[in-house]
Amino acid sequence: MPYCAACGGYHADDAAYCPFCSAPVGSTPAAVVYSGFWRRLAGLVIDLLVIGIPFSVFASAIGGDGLTATTTTSPSGAQVTHFHLAPGRFFTLFFFQLLVAGAYSALLQSSSHQATLGQMALGIRVTDLSGARISLARGVGRYLGYQLSNLLFGLGNLVMLFTARKQALQDLLADTLVVKARD
Repeated sequence: MPYCAACGGYHADDAAYCPFCSAPVGSTPAAVVYSGFWRRLAGLVIDLLVIGIPFSVFASAIGGDGLTATTTTSPSGAQVTHFHLAPGRFFTLFFFQLLVAGAYSALLQSSSHQATLGQMALGIRVTDLSGARISLARGVGRYLGYQLSNLLFGLGNLVMLFTARKQALQDLLADTLVVKARD
């Protein structure tokens, strides 16, 4: 069955255009190019800014994130910094930020763009193992795998250096690939 190099879909033998994306069709799949560590890292930095800046503004607007520091001077003249944590506010905002970031990641990666804004800017996209668009459930699972990697001090991301298809821990757990987007 002929293959569409633009979207990865299959079409009828006599089709001139893909029924899914309307691109001209051919019978030879394009070579898959897996995205490397540095490109993925740069996309992540962009995504952290996309999520982090608005969240910081939001946290400031509602009175802070619950973590504050004060500096006092002792009678001898030494300065001492004291950290204060309002656990209810801090953990509520922490989990809210995780929820927002998870929704951002899963919704965009399972959309027709197959990428977050940072990934789009770097020309990469997330697919399943056959090159097709991932489901929302798989996107959520991939995000949870990413958070597991974070709990392991980010070491799960280094796994991609040792796998043939450059899959990080979250990709292995969710059966996904991160590939360079086709033009």
